[in-house]
Amino acid sequence: MLKRAEEELLVEFEQFERDLKVEEISKEVVEEFQFLKDDSVDEFAGQLKQEKQNQRLWAVHIHPQFTCDWFIQGLDFVAPGWRNEFQRPRTPPPLRKTKKK
Repeated sequence: MLKRAEEELLVEFEQFERDLKVEEISKEVVEEFQFLKDDSVDEFAGQLKQEKQNQRLWAVHIHPQFTCDWFIQGLDFVAPGWRNEFQRPRTPPPLRKTKKK
């Protein structure tokens, strides 16, 4: 019975030692991989936030760069037939003649 109590104590002590080692290793890992506080990142994030607030809001389906003069002129230069404007006839087409049976 005394031997069994010693074995149980030994098992508990070994478990305690493993827990201590795990805690020490986790503290070392946290210290080793802890990133330094960089104020320039916070400053950059603030600038991005400010720019986003200053921008005019556009709808998702509107792309303002596609309506700029320089973009249209570039398309005219590169692909002159890009507009493909529909030309409506001046008079309506004649009615179809139906065959009489």
